[in-house]
Amino acid sequence: MWSKLPEGTEQFTVLLVGGSDGLCDTIRLREVNQHFRHLAEDAARWHLQDRDPSIRIEALKAAILAAENGKHGRITEVLDCMTDSDAAMRLLATTALSYLMDETDLEAPQARAAGLLCFLDNDSEVRHAAKGLLSAVGFGHCSIVHGLSSIVSCRKEAWLRQEAVEALAHLAQRGDTEAFAVVVRALNDPDLDVRREAVAALGDVAPFGDANGTALLCECSTDPDPTVRCALAHASTIISPWGDESMTTALLSLLEDSHYEVRARAVDALGAVAKPSKQEVVEALMACAQDSQERVRSAVQRSLALLALDPPVGQVVLPSPEPIEGLKSQKAAVLRRESTEHKQDLPPSLALLLNSKGFLCMSRSSKILMEGPLPALSVAFDALVAAPDAPVFWRHPRARFVTVTPSSVTQLCQDHAQRSCREVLHFGYEYLADDISSHLRAFALDHVADVLLAELTRCQKVLLTFAKAFWPRAPHVLFVYEPNALGFEASALDAMLGALCAWSGGLLLATQQAMEGGTWERWSLEDVAMGC
Repeated sequence: MWSKLPEGTEQFTVLLVGGSDGLCDTIRLREVNQHFRHLAEDAARWHLQDRDPSIRIEALKAAILAAENGKHGRITEVLDCMTDSDAAMRLLATTALSYLMDETDLEAPQARAAGLLCFLDNDSEVRHAAKGLLSAVGFGHCSIVHGLSSIVSCRKEAWLRQEAVEALAHLAQRGDTEAFAVVVRALNDPDLDVRREAVAALGDVAPFGDANGTALLCECSTDPDPTVRCALAHASTIISPWGDESMTTALLSLLEDSHYEVRARAVDALGAVAKPSKQEVVEALMACAQDSQERVRSAVQRSLALLALDPPVGQVVLPSPEPIEGLKSQKAAVLRRESTEHKQDLPPSLALLLNSKGFLCMSRSSKILMEGPLPALSVAFDALVAAPDAPVFWRHPRARFVTVTPSSVTQLCQDHAQRSCREVLHFGYEYLADDISSHLRAFALDHVADVLLAELTRCQKVLLTFAKAFWPRAPHVLFVYEPNALGFEASALDAMLGALCAWSGGLLLATQQAMEGGTWERWSLEDVAMGC
C-alpha cells in the first residue's frame, strides 16, 4: 500500500486546491506530497531487507521504477539486489540493469563485477541475464574478457566452461588476444560440449582471414564428433582467407563424411572459401550432386552457383572525390610522416619504411605501390591506415581516407548477408535512394542490385565492397591491401586495377607480390626480416 501513497497524495492535492488561500494551500500540500514521496522511498529501501522474498520483490520493483525515472542513487540499490539469497530477486535485478545501464555509467565497473559473479550463479536464467548485463555495460571490456577467460581456464564444471566460451564469443572483440588464446586452449578440452563451443567461438573471436585460426580449424576436421566438424565448416566461412589451400583441402575431405549434415555444411563452406578456378573443387561438388540426401544436393546447387566463373566485368568507373576546402593543388600533401625522434619501439618494418624516405607523403594524385614480405607489410600498412590521431602519420583533417582489405569484404558479407546490394547502400542514406542505381552501375553491379549478398559471387562481393567504400561520397585517398587476395580472378583483377590506376584520387596498394609496369611510386620493405 505504501507504494501507492505518492499517487494518492497527488490526487488529494488536486481536489483541495481552491478558495481565497488556494495558492498557499497548494504550496503546503505539495510539501506534504513531497514528504510522502520521501517516506515511500525510505520504506522501499527498508523493505529491500525484509525476510519475506515477496515483499523484497515488490520493494525492488519500486526501486527499479524510481531508477527508470532517473532517481539518483536507486541504481546502486538495484545492484545490491544482485547478491540477494532469492534467485527471483537476482534475476529481476540483473534483467532490469541490462536495460537501465550502459558502459558510460559511473556504476558500470561495479555492474561488471556483479555480472561476472552472477555468471557463476546456480540458476541458469540468472546466468543468461548476467550475459545481457555484461553486454550492456562493457562489450569487449578487458575485465569481462579476463573474468570469463579465468572461468574457462580454472573451473571444473564442464557446463560452466562451455557457457563461458559461448559468452566470450559474444562479449569479446574480434581479434582480442586473450579471448583468442583461451578459445584455442578450449579446443583441446576433455569435454565434448566445450570443444564444440570452442570451434564455433573461434569464428567469432579470431580475426577475419586469420592464418593461425584457419590452421586450428583444419586440425578439427578429424574430430570424432560430427557436431564439431559441422561447427568447423561454418566457422571456416568467417575467418578463412579466400582461396586458402589448407582449408579447401580440409573441406574437401569432409565431403566423404558419414554424416550428411557435415557434408552439407562442407559443401556450403566450399562455395564461400574455394576459388572458382580450382577445378578439383568443382568436380568434387559435381560428384556430391548425386548424394542421397536432399539437404546436400541443395547445398551443391548453391555452391556451384557461387563458384561459377564470372563473366567479364563491365566497365568500372570510380567516382571522383570532391575538392578539399583550402587545398588548391592536387599535389598538396594530405598524409605525411611526423617526426619520430621521440617515438620509441617502432616496429622494424615501419622504421625501415620511414627511414627509407627523406620525405614520405601522399597527395590526392599519388599512385603508390608498397611492396614487401609478411608480416612487415601488414605492420606498415596498419600504421598507414590507423586512426587520424596516430602518432606516426599526419592526416589532413578534411580529407577522407578509406581502406579496402580482404577482411573488409568478409565483414561486409557477415553484417549484411540477408540484404541486397541496394539495401546495403540504402541503409542510413534513405534520402539518397534515387542515386543508388547510378552508383551501382558505376561498379558494374546494376544487374544484381536486388540480389542478396549471400547469393553473390566473390567477385561481386568485392565490387560491392568498393561501391560501399565510395558511398555516399568518394574518398580522397584509398588504401587497398593485397588486391590479389580480395577475390578477383583473371580479367576481373585486371579490370579493377585499371579502374584504380585511372581514378583521380590518391591510391596506395600494398602487396607482397611484385607488380610490373605502371607509373607507380614504389615503397619497398624487401630488406625487412620476416620476424619483424
